[in-house]
Amino acid sequence: MKTRLKCTVCGGETEGHQWWNQDIGTGVCRPCVDWMRNSGRESDECIKSYYGEDGINFPDAAGKVRSVLAPDRNV
Repeated sequence: MKTRLKCTVCGGETEGHQWWNQDIGTGVCRPCVDWMRNSGRESDECIKSYYGEDGINFPDAAGKVRSVLAPDRNV
């Protein structure tokens, strides 16, 4: 379920689907993802491992978060 999250990098608010590898209620915001990518701080593989899928667990480049249906729960 898409929800409001607190960015673990800057402390700002964002939205997305909770990623299993983050504490409950935390995620990453789009500006921080862009900063990590553009600065070379983290690779795309590391960002996916730490924070999840672009456009699902954090907003995509257009600021959108897609809805996701869990196949076994229809949420």
